[in-house]
Amino acid sequence: ACYPDHDLALVVLTNLHGIDPYALGRKAAAAWFDAPAGTTADAVFPTAGRDRCAKSGDVIEIKRGAGPPVLATSSGPLPLETTGDGWWEPVSAVWDLRLRASGAGLDAVYCARHLRYEPIETPSVTAVAEFAGDYRSEELGSTYRVRAEKNEFLSVRMQGELGYYDTLLEPIASDLFRAAPADPRAAWNQPLLAFTRGTAGAVEGLLYSTDRTRNLRFARVA
Repeated sequence: ACYPDHDLALVVLTNLHGIDPYALGRKAAAAWFDAPAGTTADAVFPTAGRDRCAKSGDVIEIKRGAGPPVLATSSGPLPLETTGDGWWEPVSAVWDLRLRASGAGLDAVYCARHLRYEPIETPSVTAVAEFAGDYRSEELGSTYRVRAEKNEFLSVRMQGELGYYDTLLEPIASDLFRAAPADPRAAWNQPLLAFTRGTAGAVEGLLYSTDRTRNLRFARVA
């Protein structure tokens, strides 16, 4: 975990299955920042739905069922557990994140950075054809082919050196989609694809993000 505003990085290594390195890292960070332990009395469940941070552009999705709230991530759902004073954190997350219900949205602390998330509505995407095309990352040696299926919804073929992977794209926000694999065995791979536009408004590329990757750039190619 990196805390760039505080010039701090934490690394936890273990080869014992009974130790959760993510939870241990968060405890170390809390001790470093002298964060209060708090109580669970005020742990209000976050509202289910999608919220977006205007500052970072990140989207947080909370799902609710019979049990505790769940955070939807690119590597699958992560249950949230209370840490006290109304705060929640994902179990075994690869990053240090705390969430708290506040008004209609969420307050968040991401690697010691305070962020605000507001609710967003799922967009109605009609002009899907403008996203169709090939997008290339020379850094990865990969080409993603986005297809407009019957001009109603989008799918993408993620082509790399070792093969390819097909998945549908689910609209999340304006120009933002999440891979939505039909095969439950591929549920661990749900990256976000944020399409970028040029000065004339035409789609010219996309940014690929997962729990471990942020804004990996793919350029649109002929």
